[in-house]
Amino acid sequence: QIAVTVAVGLLVAIFAILLLGWLSDRYPRIGVLAICYMVGGVGTLVLAIAGTLWQFWIASMLITVLTASENLSNALATDLAPRQLMGKGLSFTNSGRWFGAVAGLALAGYAIEALGTRAAFLMTFLLVPVSVLMVARIRQDTVRLEQPVVEKLLQPAMDYDGSDADR
Repeated sequence: QIAVTVAVGLLVAIFAILLLGWLSDRYPRIGVLAICYMVGGVGTLVLAIAGTLWQFWIASMLITVLTASENLSNALATDLAPRQLMGKGLSFTNSGRWFGAVAGLALAGYAIEALGTRAAFLMTFLLVPVSVLMVARIRQDTVRLEQPVVEKLLQPAMDYDGSDADR
């Protein structure tokens, strides 16, 4: 039954990635990301109260939408990062996501041990508004205006031409 639940989530992922890419080309990526976070949050809520196999399938499908949104994060990073810092912007985006996953899994383990599984998933659901508000604070129009600040902070990285001659 676990294998079928995983397979259901993976089947949804195939279509979710394509649908999210299509949506992000037509609507603001920030809004699509916020919706993905909300759908994933509802998935954790369903997971917290799930008791039958079909409920776990629903939770798996909803959480998969959140996982599929990783591509949108990369697309948003390419929209926001200055051209000369594109590689760094993408590496920071992906490193931050991995750091968050590792920290989140570690904290989830402690929460499950201390509070139980249901309470831990309900606490995760409470983080959804925080993530939506954080994404909503990203303003594409002002990030481009602040580009000189970014350039000043990362000037050594911008001056590096990729050769090791100066080392």
